[in-house]
Amino acid sequence: MKKEYCVISHTHWDREWYLPFEQFRIRLIELMDNLIKLMEKETNYIFHLDAQTVVLEDYLDIKPERRRNLEKLITEGRLLVGPWYVQNDFNLTSGESTVRNLQIGIKTAKNFGHCSMVGYTPDQFGLISQLPQILKKFDIGYCIFGRGKDNFEENDNGQLVEVKTKSEFYWESEDGSRIIGIYLPYWYNNAQRFSADIDRAMLLINKLDLELSKTSHTPYYLLMNGVDHLEAQENLLPILGSINENLHGKAKIHQCKLEDYSAKIEDALRNMTPEIYIGEMRSGEDRKILQGTLSSRVDLKQHNARCQTILENYLEPLYTWMAMLGINIYPSEYLESLWKMLIKNHAHDSICGCSADSVNNHIEDRFVRIEEAGQFLLNRALEKICEHVERKNLNMNDYLLTLFNTTTVKRNEVIEAEIYFDSSNDIDEFKLLDTNGASVPYNILEKKNRKIRRFSPVNLPAIIDVISYRVRFFAESVNGQSYKTYIVRPSRNNYITEATKYTELPRIENIMENDYLKIKINDTGTIDILNKKSHDEYRDTLFFEDKEDIGDSYNYKESSMSRTILSKDFRPKITMLGNDRFTTVYSITYEMGIPAKYDFVNKCRSIENCTVPIEVILRLDLDCPYLQVTLNINNTAQDHRLRVFFPTDIITDKSQAGAPFDIIQRDRSKFDARINESACQPFTDFINVDDKNRGIAFFAKGLYEYEHLNDINNTIAITLIRSNSSIYRENQNLPVEDLLYIPGNQCEGFHEFSLAIYPHQGDHLVAEVINKMQAYKIPLQQCCTPSNENLLSRGTPFVQDSAISEVFSRADPYESIILPYEKQIVKIEGKDISLSALKIKDKNTVVIRMYNSSSLVRYANIAVAFSLKGAFLLNMNEDVLSKIETQNSMVNDLEFKPKEIVSIGLTMKEELLNLVL
Repeated sequence: MKKEYCVISHTHWDREWYLPFEQFRIRLIELMDNLIKLMEKETNYIFHLDAQTVVLEDYLDIKPERRRNLEKLITEGRLLVGPWYVQNDFNLTSGESTVRNLQIGIKTAKNFGHCSMVGYTPDQFGLISQLPQILKKFDIGYCIFGRGKDNFEENDNGQLVEVKTKSEFYWESEDGSRIIGIYLPYWYNNAQRFSADIDRAMLLINKLDLELSKTSHTPYYLLMNGVDHLEAQENLLPILGSINENLHGKAKIHQCKLEDYSAKIEDALRNMTPEIYIGEMRSGEDRKILQGTLSSRVDLKQHNARCQTILENYLEPLYTWMAMLGINIYPSEYLESLWKMLIKNHAHDSICGCSADSVNNHIEDRFVRIEEAGQFLLNRALEKICEHVERKNLNMNDYLLTLFNTTTVKRNEVIEAEIYFDSSNDIDEFKLLDTNGASVPYNILEKKNRKIRRFSPVNLPAIIDVISYRVRFFAESVNGQSYKTYIVRPSRNNYITEATKYTELPRIENIMENDYLKIKINDTGTIDILNKKSHDEYRDTLFFEDKEDIGDSYNYKESSMSRTILSKDFRPKITMLGNDRFTTVYSITYEMGIPAKYDFVNKCRSIENCTVPIEVILRLDLDCPYLQVTLNINNTAQDHRLRVFFPTDIITDKSQAGAPFDIIQRDRSKFDARINESACQPFTDFINVDDKNRGIAFFAKGLYEYEHLNDINNTIAITLIRSNSSIYRENQNLPVEDLLYIPGNQCEGFHEFSLAIYPHQGDHLVAEVINKMQAYKIPLQQCCTPSNENLLSRGTPFVQDSAISEVFSRADPYESIILPYEKQIVKIEGKDISLSALKIKDKNTVVIRMYNSSSLVRYANIAVAFSLKGAFLLNMNEDVLSKIETQNSMVNDLEFKPKEIVSIGLTMKEELLNLVL
């Protein structure tokens, strides 16, 4: 078969990187203006906009009059966009974020006329294991990528050398979803620009032919004409014509679409037996995988995790609950706006922390805006549900305290809640009652006077004086996907007794204990953990290691004269902060002396030291199987890496790490220091090690890098702070005016980290590590409201004239909906089945997305608190695939293949069943 050189004209467009967004946008506008002119002149010209659609919005924000030009070119299939909204990083963002990225990208591209359905991911720093399944369930059959599939073999001298293997292969997820993977062994710029000098152009063709003939299964050779931020080559088509003449019919070269090229590869592979690969794509040298980006600018990663939790785990489920209960105020347009703002931060050069300081500042600003809007919408959702909880059998001065569990698991949890009373009522004693009227013990942690602000659409805002109590109590049996209400009843009968006052339990020096765990704090600041259920003990764990970092934002690197400092060499101060029937809290504080910076001239850590204060706060709650750990660190040093160490003494080379829609098992014995300097790996939310009999898991919020050390204690190390001052360090000393100089990446200042330690029996599935992690990651939300809704005014009276002063009101269109004190809205039962999304697709359709975290076939039962009109199996784009049988508002025995992600749609009848599960 005659060879075809398939030329893909493209640009790789980083919205923000070593320059801020607006400066790159100026270049984007020039690129687009020139491209439109070129394509109007050259009517056969084809160009790819990096498989993104956000660039269309960025351009049209400045030049809206060009929309019709773009629609014409996209509809004709000459300007290729989609399926992504942005080229996101996969390891640092949730699986649900990647799904939304594709949903928004496909929707946007189709609104312009056509979406290119090729999973083009040229520059992501490693690919996740579930990407084949995600793409396949969007009806995308191809993934073309540039990193993660380098192969090495040992030569006769015992050295590892890179060996180019075939680029085309079948890539599968564990559920059996198969796509065609196409690796770019010579990058996405192997034909970056063709010379108008035909001799030079033919030299390039001959070079590419020699290289690609070794790596291609097929006679279709992919020539990538473009690279980062380059404009289209205007003289390309005439040059290709000249090259064709010089090929003399032995081969042909032509401009091509990625869709057409991929289809040619698919047809060719039907007659071959290519490699079948299952798993994540993370093989390659440090400079290819750039895994140091897992820990660069940790502040951005933590903020992203908080924003994802607000959107995925609070806003969408709570507003979906209301729609299910008949209060359909689902803010779909605003939520999509927040998702788009969040996903813009997920671009690989953005969330990875390898951009200019100005870029990182803009990213942080977007996160702040998402949190501000998210918290406002969250408070509104909580208050709206509480407004409709029944008031029967309540006194006029009673208050309601409602808890909200948006996970799928029944919870027992120690709650710290704020209860407040209108100060004009002079209330200073109260009872806390459950829905059966039984008294619930509590402790008062704090009492103070403060002001709250109330907003109204028909009145000016009101500022109200209240008496605020911060109380701690134990909430039992809060069902998954449910709310539960307690009654706060003012009392003037000296109700506050020794049973409810804040009282300390008998103190045992440096010991914390509940029914699950016993924690001993050692003089060195490390802790011993006893799992009381299994009698397994973990000794001398939780301490800090500090080393120099002479690398950059992309990669960690230690010097040849490495100097390690451990917190165990500093005597800490140990203080009990609280001890009552519900919670024990200790503080461990260090003053670690750390070299102030790295001396690049003398190639060693500086003689000058600085003090890095570290506070470890340990909290052990009643009936909680894990120890909560908060780390408060003021980073005053530069050019270093600070990690927290957890020796486990569990003899195994295997660790399990949370990943988007998956749990990845990794083998530390496979690490080869001849390829990579760093043995760090990505994780999402948790790491686990076990020997099938006993194990220990570590949860973390917004941290993504760990290492399973090959030491005698089988230590898990989690990276906290990685300080350096360059995007890419080609030279040891960068001038301060250099674009690559980013002092903000030193991450100086205050940091707070949230972790938890969960010792358990059995492996991670038997111990339900994911369920415990979600309970930690997604705390119960709460809302306090008066039974008399007028007690706390919702606005300031109209006061232009005292004679006509009035507080106005607006009728509630959902006034007839009265909710019970306690209600489970959705019930999902299924071993190893986790919830990814609960959202509204349209006015009457609820989408539930779940995944099987095990490698076995699993089943789930789903019941909902409304009358079902129908249930449907959906693809990832939430289009209907088939009907699902239902019975009494339940879906029974929904099958999940190993590691399968399943989306279903439930349509609601107009009349609600109000089923109490």
